[in-house]
This record gives sequence, structure tokens and C-alpha cells, in this order.
Amino acid sequence: MNYMFDTNAISALVHQRRGWERLARRIDGLEPERRLISAITLSELQTMIAKAAAPESKGMRIWRVLLNFHLVDFGEIAALYTGSIRAYLEPRGLKIGPMDALLAAHASSIGATVVTANTRELSRVPGLAVQDWGC
Repeated sequence: MNYMFDTNAISALVHQRRGWERLARRIDGLEPERRLISAITLSELQTMIAKAAAPESKGMRIWRVLLNFHLVDFGEIAALYTGSIRAYLEPRGLKIGPMDALLAAHASSIGATVVTANTRELSRVPGLAVQDWGC
């Protein structure tokens, strides 16, 4: 099984937030090719770097963590999934942030499980496997 880690999971590792050691142990137990980062998450992380008071330091800490993951491009199939997810959720009044919709679509399009602390929103997406590893 492939696991796609969202921004809050990576941030927990970078900032060594509550639960980061348990999260790191679970990640270490995965084969390297099963540890995925979406280009969407990379975009959010780059925003964090650009807004940081010390961008070089923040960037180095983030990239040290990202070296343990496989970056996956967001492609046409993921884009199609995004449209389908939004078309399903919006008329039902189910809210999900735009970046979360993109991440959910990306994970769905490749059959990956999303690892996040944001299970409330992401669990609204039909068929999406979501797990909270304590991040």
C-alpha cells in the first residue's frame, strides 16, 4: 500500500510536534517507494518556506525531511478526479478546502492512502482511504 503524506504530517516531522516520533517510526517501517508526497503538498510547503522569517533555514529543515519521500507529479488523471470530487461534494453542502480537494484527488487517482491529522474534511471524499498516524 502507498501512503501520501499531507502538509500537516510533514510539518509535524519538520517541527517535531506532538506525535512526531511515533509518526517517524511508522514511516521508517515503510518501504521507501511507498512514502509519497504530492506536488500539491510540495506547493504548500514552498509557501511555508517563502513566508518564513528565515526561509533558507526553514527550507533546509523541510528538504531534509522530504529526502525520505518520493515526490509524485499531479497529472491529468488527478485533475479529472478533482472535478469529480468537487461535483459530488458541493451539491451536498460538504465543505473541503481547495488544496485538500486536490490532495484527495491525487491520492484517489493513484490508489494511495492519505496520512493526515485532517481526517474530518478528507473523510468526506467517497472512496478515499484516510489515516491519522498521530501527526
